[in-house]
Amino acid sequence: VEFEVDWRHSNGAMVRATAAYQDTKTEEDKLLVTVAPLVTTLFISAPLRENIWFNTSYIYGENMAEYDYKLLNTWLAYKVSNEKVDFSAGLGGSKRLDENSYIRKNNISSNQTRYYLFANLNF
Repeated sequence: VEFEVDWRHSNGAMVRATAAYQDTKTEEDKLLVTVAPLVTTLFISAPLRENIWFNTSYIYGENMAEYDYKLLNTWLAYKVSNEKVDFSAGLGGSKRLDENSYIRKNNISSNQTRYYLFANLNF
């Protein structure tokens, strides 16, 4: 079962909230610990200037891999469009808020903050 609510402003700003529930029926314990029965998300996107956008998302997965998964993601994007090409580029970062390891066994990283750059070209 999934539920989604969107709100959009005339300037392009958007807020989206989702919730999804699944009741996984299996005898496979390895599969059960990788599936969150309840996942909720919140996404916000807002223009700061004509071509610059602020975006953020929060993901919460209840009881995933034996703990509650929590991720905050924030990024700035620069967007340019014309009749033939859409281009966007930006930088951002993500932070795990649950303080659990990325990989449950043999985790090699305790730092749960990530930074990234991206570019998209559509034609």
